[in-house]
Amino acid sequence: MTFLKLAIQVLRIPFLFFIAFRAFIIPKFIFLETGSYVATGLFSAFHLTILWIHMNPKSLKSLYYAYIALTVLMLTGWFDFVFRKHCFLKKYGFLVAMGIAGNVPNSREVTMIIELDMLSLTLTLVLLYLQLKKSVAEEFVFPKQPKKSIRGPVCFTNTLTEDNEGYFENIYGDLIFTSRTSNTFSI
Repeated sequence: MTFLKLAIQVLRIPFLFFIAFRAFIIPKFIFLETGSYVATGLFSAFHLTILWIHMNPKSLKSLYYAYIALTVLMLTGWFDFVFRKHCFLKKYGFLVAMGIAGNVPNSREVTMIIELDMLSLTLTLVLLYLQLKKSVAEEFVFPKQPKKSIRGPVCFTNTLTEDNEGYFENIYGDLIFTSRTSNTFSI
């Protein structure tokens, strides 16, 4: 197993935790905060789509779009965290910490949740980058060939003829039918 395949396998563990956290836990708190089914569904669907693309990459384009979407998500979250006082990351970090602890969390717990989320997002980006790099290398080394049909075209040019004794032979002289029949024969 090459280093690239091993790295992809190892990075799948934090990736699955990241997707579970982002697709199931955070939407619960988004719904509790906003009461919006649409926002909750879109947030979950976005992350589950990234999971689907990672597990079943159909093309390089889909992997590339997933990588770009997560990069934009990460940069947006980071700039929101740095430049706004009441940002989305702090809000859901507070809500998740409060849901886990059961009481009002201190700032260290909120910061730890945000840091773990950003670390898992970074590892997810590294995973998608490595998967994209592996797919590009495989596409370059083994370009996709058009699918060839296993069966050839059907050809009905082989005709049967009746010899002097009443046996049917094909045009190559092989005996096909060994009993006396009428002049018409169908297969």
